[in-house]
Amino acid sequence: MSIKGGYFKRILWVDLSAEKIETRELSEDFILQYIGGRGFGAKLVWDHLQEGRDPLSPDNLIAISPGPLNGCYLPASGKTSFVSISPLTGIYGDSNMGGSFGVEVRQAGYDGIAIVGRAPRLSYLWIDDDEVQIVPNEALKGKRSLEAEGMIKKEIGDDHVRVTTIGPAGENLVRFAGLISDWGRNAGRCGRSPRRG
Repeated sequence: MSIKGGYFKRILWVDLSAEKIETRELSEDFILQYIGGRGFGAKLVWDHLQEGRDPLSPDNLIAISPGPLNGCYLPASGKTSFVSISPLTGIYGDSNMGGSFGVEVRQAGYDGIAIVGRAPRLSYLWIDDDEVQIVPNEALKGKRSLEAEGMIKKEIGDDHVRVTTIGPAGENLVRFAGLISDWGRNAGRCGRSPRRG
């Protein structure tokens, strides 16, 4: 079986520690076997596993992977998976969010993003098609997610860019911190709600 369309066959690979950004090709076998979304994310994390590694270490990988129909403007197709080894449990964890962030990843020409390492300074990742940069921004320190989203949009000068932030909890390595995008959509707690007691 050959893939005729629907995939860019590219993943953006970002090493924050080395400040290195590259585009890696995805094989048709990989695409057909893992499909996209959670499947791509799970495989990327699995291939990067190292026994005994602290999930909050720079060596852990987080995969951001839109579903295979994301960006096609079809109903219920807009989920993006965030997959990693969970800092809270130390085992596989994934969560997803709706909204437009994944659509923009796909429209930039990528089937996913893999991030490893730790930036030397507080930064954000700017993706504008093939122009990808790690942008230091210490002014974001301590800012809540929605405030940080607004600051980044203002700095870029475009209210239509899509932003996903970690907020102060992620910045301070809280083990159950989440990701926030589109003024309040979130991915966190491996998709589970807290227990009510």
